[in-house]
Amino acid sequence: MTIKGPIVEELSFRLLLRPTRINLLVSSIFSFLLFTELVFGYGTLINYFIRVVTAIIFSLCVLHYQSTIIYYLSHHKKNSLIVSSVLFGFTHILNFYPIQLSILFIYPIYVLPQICMGFILGAIRLRNSIASSIALHILINGSVVWYKLL
Repeated sequence: MTIKGPIVEELSFRLLLRPTRINLLVSSIFSFLLFTELVFGYGTLINYFIRVVTAIIFSLCVLHYQSTIIYYLSHHKKNSLIVSSVLFGFTHILNFYPIQLSILFIYPIYVLPQICMGFILGAIRLRNSIASSIALHILINGSVVWYKLL
């Protein structure tokens, strides 16, 4: 998870901060795969194959609206950064599994650090490249677990 998670999350949430047709295609595929993994879990190899095929079909449908999506993202960079950061943070609510409905209103506070990190990684993506935000994300996630390997 130290390497796979950051790559999938960065391609899902920050690739579109610089919108192009290929970025839209790749981001929609990875976003669909991330969402289905969060909802349905890992599953079997056939389950994964079905998710990949469905993600490609979903992405081709997204490409039908590519000009509208790219226009909006290009002209609303600040809103795009805010939305991607908040979505990034809220996907991390599942880090607190099992979710307790009695304290559901507190979970946004729990993911506030991830939302802030989303802003930082998004700013790095806008200033540099997707590789820079992936590398920093890997270092941040790795710093939590790498000491256990020593």
